Amino acid sequence: SKMDRLSPARKAKQTEKEKQEYSGLLYKLATSQVAVEDYERYLRNKGEDSESQIQELVNLYREEEGKKMRNVGIRNMTGRTGREVANQFIMNTKEGTYFQSYNTIIAFQSSSKTQLDANRWDCSTTTGKYRNQFLGETKKETEAKIKSGEYELVDLN
Repeated sequence: SKMDRLSPARKAKQTEKEKQEYSGLLYKLATSQVAVEDYERYLRNKGEDSESQIQELVNLYREEEGKKMRNVGIRNMTGRTGREVANQFIMNTKEGTYFQSYNTIIAFQSSSKTQLDANRWDCSTTTGKYRNQFLGETKKETEAKIKSGEYELVDLN
């Protein structure tokens, strides 16, 4: 395979790059696990359920969190030539669609709203190019929608 032909240093760099590319998804998985642990802690502190009831409730909750994660799809964006672009991702979730550049979520769209990260929506030319592609508009159009209140500036990271 291509990976076998790489030098150890390049292999390590490639592996690190792959880890970074999926950090957004891994963060979501980690927060899902935290939610399960918080729920279990809540049930134990409440003190109204037996150990078997707690385990049953926690397992049901874990199953629901797992269903949410199965509905997440992540893919690379494609450039004008149709080839995948490194470090530019589209993540589809139940809530809506995210645009992530490297490890940073730049924009979110659902059927009812569009949100841009207040601090990072306009951080570089490359990110801007793919943000425009994601939103289907120019930077000037995006700025007008921010000014009109159609787009929200929020903390997405």
